[in-house]
Amino acid sequence: MAAGATLVSPGGAAWLPCEDWPDDVVVTRRGKDIRVVLIHPRRPETGAFRRLIAGIQNAGLRPVVIGPMGQMEMILRHWGWHGQRVGKGINSQWHWRPRRVKP
Repeated sequence: MAAGATLVSPGGAAWLPCEDWPDDVVVTRRGKDIRVVLIHPRRPETGAFRRLIAGIQNAGLRPVVIGPMGQMEMILRHWGWHGQRVGKGINSQWHWRPRRVKP
């Protein structure tokens, strides 16, 4: 947020509907980058994450998943995304972006 990002709350954008995401998710926007920081769907295994990414891309924006763990990282690898370590030391993070247009 200090770097100019704004918080996007569920329902605050068409691609982040309240029906799929609870209020405690952390998604930010800076320019065309939509940073998915901390997220979990209301109903797991119903395609909410795939819909989120498709909605972001269909809006002409770029999804960036920050620090995915476990199953989410496996999903991103399966989709052909690539990860890059950004920052130094304790302040570094993994940023994952799609290589192709849609997952």
